[in-house]
Amino acid sequence: MNGWIRLGIVASVIWLVGAWIWADSQVAQIDGEIAAESYQDCSQSSEPHLVDNCEKMNELTRNMASSEDYAGELSELRLILFILALLPLLATWLAGLTAAWIRGGFKKGEAQ
Repeated sequence: MNGWIRLGIVASVIWLVGAWIWADSQVAQIDGEIAAESYQDCSQSSEPHLVDNCEKMNELTRNMASSEDYAGELSELRLILFILALLPLLATWLAGLTAAWIRGGFKKGEAQ
């Protein structure tokens, strides 16, 4: 195994860890934005029937955040983002291996 492949493996592992951290932070950010948006809409309301609805909405948001369905959807979103983050990694490996294969073909032709 030559130095370039070893370097590629180390860079890939770093990319994988970074991709997972990035996907996790994106999911947390989206989750926070949903909660902040619903709170902001409610806090700016001064009408009694809207304030009452906001209390119900806050209770619904708390129940939703603790439900298994919501947690499952966040896990699916995290996985999708992680897979999307892997696409550049796969494309880079494919390009590198293709270039090495082509270069190896030219070296075989020169040896004959």
